[in-house]
Amino acid sequence: FFYQFFCLVLLQPKKQVRRLTVDRPSDFVKTPTPRIAQQPRIKDFKVKTDLSRQIADAKRARYTAVKNFQNSWGVKGRGRNTKAAFTIFKAKYQDGDWNCNPGDVPNLLFQIRQWSRDRLKAKEHPEILDIGTEKLFEIKPPFVYLTGHKNFTLTETEVTNLREYLMLGGCVWADSALAGRRSRFDVAFRREMKRVLPDRDFEEVPDDHEMFDNFFPQVGLPSGMNSYSEPAELINIGDELAVLYTLNGYGHYWEAKLNDDNRVETRLVNLGGSNWGHTFGPHWSGQYTDVVFRNYNHETVLDSYRFGINVVVHLLVRYQDKFMLLN
Repeated sequence: FFYQFFCLVLLQPKKQVRRLTVDRPSDFVKTPTPRIAQQPRIKDFKVKTDLSRQIADAKRARYTAVKNFQNSWGVKGRGRNTKAAFTIFKAKYQDGDWNCNPGDVPNLLFQIRQWSRDRLKAKEHPEILDIGTEKLFEIKPPFVYLTGHKNFTLTETEVTNLREYLMLGGCVWADSALAGRRSRFDVAFRREMKRVLPDRDFEEVPDDHEMFDNFFPQVGLPSGMNSYSEPAELINIGDELAVLYTLNGYGHYWEAKLNDDNRVETRLVNLGGSNWGHTFGPHWSGQYTDVVFRNYNHETVLDSYRFGINVVVHLLVRYQDKFMLLN
């Protein structure tokens, strides 16, 4: 009997175990333990650190080169207290009427010296200099002023020199003598700057840019010749201004000198020795010329000068905070 029972128990087939499977969570499935994000490996940190270090080293190397380029300006202070000594020149490019307003830059620099009480020792280089020569890197101007009415094309040497000059902390300031967009000069300047900085595009200067609020507070962008009011445009390298483009013909206003009351001098003035003449330039008032230029008056001339000194002060100090990080 026991032998028969033993055989019956051991030799009977085992029951199949039914396994429970589910395709989606349900109420009776245990809530999974929250997964903890995988921690970065040490070598992952090393890659990011190396890249950050390379970027920081590249910035430091550039700012060091910029500082060396700008050292001769002797910049100190900010705003109305800015002190510096510098020389600029008008860009003589291969073709085009680059000197269409002969008095613009000299008069602007004279007014800068007057208003700053000679703390800003601004002067124009007496020679006609070609931006295709090495003089650009010997004089080291804070900006190169470029203007004209005509179509023009830069040589390959001029393009290369301007690109290197901008990377060293210089600036191209262009002011169209044909106010407004789509003029011959406007088309040419945009095309040529694309050759100089092919990976960058023009942007509008924001209303809160530092150039509007330093030597003179909140000057705003002046109205231009014949009431043109195109916004100023810029190209930055990093966070710093490299190309400034004003489309409203401010150079025409700078042909008119201001008197001690900050108004256009309309009287005869002594130009040296027995030579007397007017210093209000060729665009002032219809009573002196057969051509009437709208929006050319005491206020617009004064506004253009105020804007001009603000731009120059900004160009002088725009890298100073970066230089402090090098110490």
